[in-house]
Amino acid sequence: MRSLSKKTRQLLYFGLLFAFIVLTGLSLPRQIHSLQATPEPTPTITPIFLPGEEPLKSGETGGLIIGAAIILLIIIVGVLIQRVLQKNNPDIPA
Repeated sequence: MRSLSKKTRQLLYFGLLFAFIVLTGLSLPRQIHSLQATPEPTPTITPIFLPGEEPLKSGETGGLIIGAAIILLIIIVGVLIQRVLQKNNPDIPA
């Protein structure tokens, strides 16, 4: 049985990493609701809003989680691309 080439192995690792990040990001919103003991939000100090500003409602964190996942994915892909380039061309400084 033949082993996989280096590029195929790297693509497989990238695919598994990407799938893990996507599935983790999709499962987080469901887990947050199960961790909350009571349906009432935690009481906080009421901030002062400027005219025309609308306060955020409790529980609107889906966009923040997706944004954080996208930023994390961009950072990880950038690091992985840099490492692949450094392995292929040893003249590039670390």
